[in-house]
Amino acid sequence: MKSNKLKISQCHAPCTRCKVRNDFLMFESGAGGNFETFVGDKTGNVYRVDMNKMHYLGMELGELLKPAIVIEDGVANIRNIPNEVKCKVCDSIAKMDTITCEGYVEVEAVEL
Repeated sequence: MKSNKLKISQCHAPCTRCKVRNDFLMFESGAGGNFETFVGDKTGNVYRVDMNKMHYLGMELGELLKPAIVIEDGVANIRNIPNEVKCKVCDSIAKMDTITCEGYVEVEAVEL
């Protein structure tokens, strides 16, 4: 597990419950790799999971997330983005269906 400054997409989508715009960061997959984004509720850490490790090395997602699970005090404190975005107004957690990305920022992210 290592931490690096990485470019991440600035995204937003309406909450499925209250319709308020929610901003979130998400790694986009593409020609450079197949990545998933997770956020730790306890620390606020952004985790970039290399899904190629599952496909090519036969690793399980739980195995890849193990260091994050330890840091965040359990799997319940880790959310998959965009499937589990927490609304800033109503606190519901939902999958964002209509996502708009508007540029990139650099963040300190943990690579798993």
